[in-house]
Amino acid sequence: MGVYRWVNLVNGKTYVGSSVNLTRRFKAYYSVYYLEYEGKRNNSLIYKALLKYGYDWSGFRLEILEYCESEIITEREQYYIDLLKPEYNILKQARSLKGFKHSETTIERMREIKINNKRIRTEEETLKQVNSLLKGVYTIVKDMDSDEIKNFVSGREAAKFIGMHQSGLAKYISKQNFYLGRGFLVYKSDHSYEEIIKSEAYQKALIKYLSKSDTDIETDSKD
Repeated sequence: MGVYRWVNLVNGKTYVGSSVNLTRRFKAYYSVYYLEYEGKRNNSLIYKALLKYGYDWSGFRLEILEYCESEIITEREQYYIDLLKPEYNILKQARSLKGFKHSETTIERMREIKINNKRIRTEEETLKQVNSLLKGVYTIVKDMDSDEIKNFVSGREAAKFIGMHQSGLAKYISKQNFYLGRGFLVYKSDHSYEEIIKSEAYQKALIKYLSKSDTDIETDSKD
């Protein structure tokens, strides 16, 4: 492991890099397919230059600047970047993405992925809501102070309303059929209110809830 430098013998421009596995890194450099693929995907200046000035390395010289331990490899790479000011380094800070610019192709691909992921999440959420409606199951939230009741089609909406993460709320309801905390009682409509409040788990949770001055402390599910 260590820090290395590529020197362009035609124009004098350089590149400084580092790796904890120099053998693997250099094998990658000696692969035309890898250089072409990464050059397009990451808009890498050094990959493009290696291909342009000669893949047979007649246009470049490879130097090992320093062998070092992994604990200080980033520090040593930064030292040489600051010292030599390599022109092919897009990133001026070692192991950092500051200053990095994606190619237009990559940006467009990332945009498409983001849109598709958002669409998929929306479709999944809609499907869950439709299934809940078809089954007639919804999430009930009862304000413990005002006794006001609100119904939510999805658990996500109910969790957002009471100010907690959906997975946390779902965990409580899955274990004991309800959640008591943050000033609310939350349960699914396939369990009646009477059934919930008569359960031993609720009685224990209620005692703990009432004994707390801070109602933001959540109940546990010990039974």
